[in-house]
Amino acid sequence: MLKVNYGGKTFDRRGTAALAMAEDMLRHKDAITRRMAISCLFHLGKESLEHAAEFATALQDEDAGVRYWASVWLASARTRDGSKSKALEHHSAMSAPLSDPDPGIRYWAAEALFACGRAAVEEAPALTTALLDTDPGVRVAAAKALAAVDPEVSAAKAAEVLLEALDSEESYFRASAAEGLGFLGTAAMPHTERLGQALGDSYAAVRLSATKSFQRLGLEAIQPMSALLANLAVSDPDHEVQATAMACLKKLDLPFALQHEDVELRRWAAEGLAKLEAKCAEHAPLLAAALKDDDGTVRRWVAVAFSVMGPTAAQFAGDLKAALGDAAVEVRPLAMRALARQVPEAVPEALAYFVELLKRDDPSTRMSSIEAIGFARDQAMDVVPSLIECLGDENVKVRLASLEAIASVGQRAVRKADKAIAKLAKTDPDTDVRRAAVTQLRNNMLAQKFDVG
Repeated sequence: MLKVNYGGKTFDRRGTAALAMAEDMLRHKDAITRRMAISCLFHLGKESLEHAAEFATALQDEDAGVRYWASVWLASARTRDGSKSKALEHHSAMSAPLSDPDPGIRYWAAEALFACGRAAVEEAPALTTALLDTDPGVRVAAAKALAAVDPEVSAAKAAEVLLEALDSEESYFRASAAEGLGFLGTAAMPHTERLGQALGDSYAAVRLSATKSFQRLGLEAIQPMSALLANLAVSDPDHEVQATAMACLKKLDLPFALQHEDVELRRWAAEGLAKLEAKCAEHAPLLAAALKDDDGTVRRWVAVAFSVMGPTAAQFAGDLKAALGDAAVEVRPLAMRALARQVPEAVPEALAYFVELLKRDDPSTRMSSIEAIGFARDQAMDVVPSLIECLGDENVKVRLASLEAIASVGQRAVRKADKAIAKLAKTDPDTDVRRAAVTQLRNNMLAQKFDVG
């Protein structure tokens, strides 16, 4: 057995050492020695559990350091085997420190009562008073404790107190009120609409506390506030608020969110479904309907989802063909990619459509059409001459897109276009175009043929 050195003595048994520490903790005249004794006993482990009464008595010590460590021990005392801790027998001693001058002691006293659970129901009035503590951390700890000691009655009263604090002029009290409500569980549910207003608070700490509370309260609380949470997840200036709001949204049902009236939530849901890859196939009918969503970003993510869902996408070839003419040009290539991957028999007709669009005056239309042709890969070999023609386009971005599309079609396409690419590498007025052309020739072992780079 390990020996214990304490107070200049060596103890063969930990229990004997614990007894000496407990004696010093309560009776030594020197406050520093009492602090050292309680600290040593605190770290002794299971032997300290036999001295719960001494820790409870130490809560009345004249020295704040002794009182502090006593309250910390009472809050953290646990038995290894899960049996009832003797600390629970002293819950009545834990309410007095809720009025201690030291906020740290008040905080840990509330945490100690939380650890006692329903055994400390008699201390609910003192905890209710602590909801108005001058320290916001104590307020949160008191709310958490009330939910544990008296969830049916006192927790409901606590919710009313915290609701008033949400209107405080002090941001830190609004933040503690928002956080405290999250610990009240069912008692907070009737007040989620008011808690939701805190999501729009001008102070990030308040918004963060509110989002954390919704995360604790769960799906039932989150659903009515999903639009606000989606907005925070996308655009809040505070990164922690964004992350917590996103964690809330992850509890939502994605199909539910995809049909929501709020556009930010639909965007989030569409992206989330796309990231499911093949698993999103079970929601294919809903996704097909979303290809007609009013928002281009939603439609773009839905097109991505169809490109990764697998064979099920073939059942919705008609919807994907319609998306080839989407009003948002960035959706068109993604719809083509979905067809090329999942409905290859539809590609020739789609290619003919995009070749016609290459004649349009709008550069963005030409660019998206070129990108779409590139997604057809080797099925686009027959239309490579049209891409070669686009290498001479007056628009720099169109020329760059053409180079990329030719590379996507494959090495045969590059060799077919090698003279036009070499011309760009040597004479194009734009540096990026020349660099891209040289790189393409090198990647296909054609640079030496044309004496380039």
